[in-house]
Amino acid sequence: RVMVRTPGDFRMRAWSLALGVRDGARPGGMAYQELCQQDSRWTSLIDADVGRTFKLFDERQQQSLRRILRAYAVHNADVGYCQGMNMIAGFILALSGDEDETFGIFLALMDHLGLSEFYQDGFPKMRRYAAVCMEL
Repeated sequence: RVMVRTPGDFRMRAWSLALGVRDGARPGGMAYQELCQQDSRWTSLIDADVGRTFKLFDERQQQSLRRILRAYAVHNADVGYCQGMNMIAGFILALSGDEDETFGIFLALMDHLGLSEFYQDGFPKMRRYAAVCMEL
């Protein structure tokens, strides 16, 4: 019998491997636990948005999402935080349930696959995609 999809128990591990996420490995050498404990100019906006994200999240999950977003805002200060990031990180957290794994996957999507360009000042990637869509 041929398996047609990745079993749920292995799905997040498969995503991590496909994205090149290494356990605990972070660019710049700063550990996730260090990043998520620091404040940035985005902290108050993140705190406000987390409560509006995934209403089914309990307090523990909301705190995890808050730390993930704070850590990313510190890690990539040029991008910081923008509404919409909470939905991506929250979706990954809902599937994974593991905060560190979620941060690693979110970091890979944002920094290594270019998703962060959608959120940079002036939204350069969004503008390029919109221009292409207008051409269609």
